[in-house]
Amino acid sequence: MNTLCDVIEEAASKRSSQVALRKRRGDFSSGMKKGTEPYSLRDITFAEVRDFAVRNAFVLRERKGIQTGEHVGIIAENTPETFLARLGTQFAGAVDVSFDYDLVPHRTNKGNLDALRKQIRDTQPNLLLVQDHLVERVRGSTDIPILPISGYGASLAKMAQDASSGLAAPVQIDPAAPSMMIGSSGTTSDSDLDFKFALHTQGSLLGNIRDLGQVLPIHAGQIYMSGLAKSSHVFEASVQIAMLYYGVVQHFTDRGAYLLGEGPFIKPDFGLMVPLMANKTKNQAERAIAGIGAPGPIIRRKVAGKLGPNKVFLIGGSAPLEETTQRWWMDTAKMPIFQGYGLTEYPIVSVNLPEEGYRIKSSGRLLPGIEAMIVDRESLNPITEFDKEGILCLRGPGTFVGYHNRPNQTAEALPQEGPLRSWLNTGDLVKLDSDGFLYVTGR
Repeated sequence: MNTLCDVIEEAASKRSSQVALRKRRGDFSSGMKKGTEPYSLRDITFAEVRDFAVRNAFVLRERKGIQTGEHVGIIAENTPETFLARLGTQFAGAVDVSFDYDLVPHRTNKGNLDALRKQIRDTQPNLLLVQDHLVERVRGSTDIPILPISGYGASLAKMAQDASSGLAAPVQIDPAAPSMMIGSSGTTSDSDLDFKFALHTQGSLLGNIRDLGQVLPIHAGQIYMSGLAKSSHVFEASVQIAMLYYGVVQHFTDRGAYLLGEGPFIKPDFGLMVPLMANKTKNQAERAIAGIGAPGPIIRRKVAGKLGPNKVFLIGGSAPLEETTQRWWMDTAKMPIFQGYGLTEYPIVSVNLPEEGYRIKSSGRLLPGIEAMIVDRESLNPITEFDKEGILCLRGPGTFVGYHNRPNQTAEALPQEGPLRSWLNTGDLVKLDSDGFLYVTGR
C-alpha cells in the first residue's frame, strides 16, 4: 500500500462488514434517563466508508470541477461527515486544506475572521467544504465557492447520496505529491495571523502511521474515541487515518458529551487529546464538582465515573502537559494518560507506552524509523551527552515536504546546506535521558 486510497480500498476488502465509524444520533444529554440507553448509535462499515469516499470524490470532480492537485478547504468540527469529506478529497486527487473551525464565530466562540480570510487567501482553495451551521458566517468572508458538508439541501452528502455511482475510473494518485495542508504557527509565532501551512504527501502520512503501529498495541476491533481533538490538528488527523489502516472502530464524541459522561458508554480502548484540551477538561470538571462539598474519595468516584473508564489516553502535541494536570488525570479521573510528541511538520514523533513505564513530563521514546539529533542552539554542533538541552532535529518517513508558498521558512525548517542539511529543524528545545525518553523543555 503506497497511498491513503490504497489503505481505504484494502480495509473495505478485508473488513467489508465490520464497523469503521460510529456516531450517536441526537444530543447525548437529551436521553439521560435512569434505566434507558442515552442515545441510539449509527454504525458505518469499512465498505460504506469506501463508498462514501468514492462518491464524495465523484461530486468534487464531476459536479464541482475539482482537478488533481487543486485545493479543497475544510472548515468543520471533528465528525464522521468531516472525516468522510476529507477522504473524498484524497480519492479526488485534491489537496485537503484544513482550517481551524474556531476561527469562525459560533456558539460562545468569538472566532477570528481576519485570520481565516488571510489563511484562505494564502492557500487559495478552489472550493470550501463547510459545516452546515458555519456556512453563512464563512460566506460573508470570502468569494470562494462553498459547499455544505451535510444537510438536506445541496450538500456534499446529499449530492453524493444522489450520485448513481462513483468515479468512472480511479484517479491516479502520486504518493509523493502534496495531499494535505495543515496550519502551523511553527517556531516563529503563536498568532493565528502568522500561520504557515505545512504540506504532507500521502506517502509521508502513511510512513508515519506504519511506524506508529510498530510500537502502539493497535489491533482490529478496538475502539478509538475520536472528536476530542480538532480534525485540523495533525496528530488527530494522522491517528484517524491510522485507525482505518489497523481496523479500529472510531467512535465520534465531543468535549461537551464527554464531560456529561459519554465515556463509560463508549468504553474506548484509547483516545487522543492535545495538552490544551486536557487542561480545559480538568478545569471544567473541577468547576462542575466544586459545589458538591463531598469528601475527596466521593469526588474522585464521581469524576472517574463521568470521564472513564479508559484503557489509554494519548496526549499529543509539541506543548508539554503540565505535571499537575497529568497527576490529576491519573489520580482523580483514574485515567492512564501517555503523553506523546508531534508537530505539524512531523505528526507523530514519540509516545509513552504502558509496558515501558510512565515517565512524568516525558513525551516517551521515538518511533522506530525516526532518526533524531539534538544540537547546541548556538553552534548547531551535535550534543552527545544525556540530559543536556538542545534543538531537536529529525529525519524519517513522516517528514513534511515544505510550507505552502513560504520558500524562506521552508529553507529554515529543511536546510539544504550547512550542519543541519537533510534534517528537519523543529525549533523545539528538548532533552534525552539515558533510557531514550524525550523531554520537551521549550521552543
